[in-house]
Amino acid sequence: MINLHSPIRFSTSNILVSNSLNIGVFNGKITSTSTPLSYQLSLTNPSTPLMMTGYSVLTAHELSSNYQVNPSDNVASELITLLDLLGKKLQNGGYGFNTRYPI
Repeated sequence: MINLHSPIRFSTSNILVSNSLNIGVFNGKITSTSTPLSYQLSLTNPSTPLMMTGYSVLTAHELSSNYQVNPSDNVASELITLLDLLGKKLQNGGYGFNTRYPI
């Protein structure tokens, strides 16, 4: 169960963790580490009009994410406006999205 209301809570009792996954146009890989004890989900989307890369890390104490979205030259202006509002404009023309939530 993932409860998206603040504060965010996770229950992993019914979650099966695989090595890789495909969600629509996104390809992902799930890895686990022992130091710190965590799961890392890396996502990529090589298709246009947006390319997204990044990862989320779930530990016993927090969920943190770091993603970069790079729009193609022919992306709709409305989408650029939304990226300007929600993301941090990067020097390479992409947008950064970083979050950190205590659990």
